[in-house]
Amino acid sequence: VFDKNHSLRNIKMQLNKKYFVFFSLTMLFLPVFIPSVAADTSLTDVTSRGTLIIATDATYPPFEEYNTTTEEYEGFDMDLARIICARLGVTPDIRNVDWGVIFTSLAAEQYDCIISAVTITPERELEMDFSRWYYKSQQAVMVTVANPESITTIEDVNVTGIVAGCQLGTTSDLYLDDTNATQAPYETITLAVAALETGSVDCVLGDHATLLSFIKSQPGEFE
Repeated sequence: VFDKNHSLRNIKMQLNKKYFVFFSLTMLFLPVFIPSVAADTSLTDVTSRGTLIIATDATYPPFEEYNTTTEEYEGFDMDLARIICARLGVTPDIRNVDWGVIFTSLAAEQYDCIISAVTITPERELEMDFSRWYYKSQQAVMVTVANPESITTIEDVNVTGIVAGCQLGTTSDLYLDDTNATQAPYETITLAVAALETGSVDCVLGDHATLLSFIKSQPGEFE
């Protein structure tokens, strides 16, 4: 997969996140990306250091989460990160970073890359280098089993009076900007799901795989 004769920027960072009700906002995820003008991101720098410093928002199962029992980062992206590092002959140094500051922290060169279910957008491509996409995802809407607002399609969300939860700064958040729903962004998807559970929001928008993980972990509560 990786030609070690190429720069880190050209390979790993050519590495670089959905009632359920699916709708046609398809996301392409990349495991790692770096800013276009980073100072210390060559392959030589990383291999000499012996570590690849990776930023992730470990609140987004099944892609990335922190297991408090094993004290390990788990998930699809985390497995991918370890494979990348193994092929580069370095150790992963995974840092848990809030989604709200993950991109600015990367721009400030606090990390080598991000592996955190990041969606490719034209705006992000202006500031960061992306790998080839590795995961194609759809957005979805999750409701409680009771579903008091009878939300069964995405059109049901685009209604004045519907309160829709999401994670702040995600593609779901951007999508809701153009709807009639009352937007309720939360710092993490976990907080958005908790708000749905308590009735503070009528539904939650997010990546299909992530919402499905909550449905499976809390059977009988969501759909």
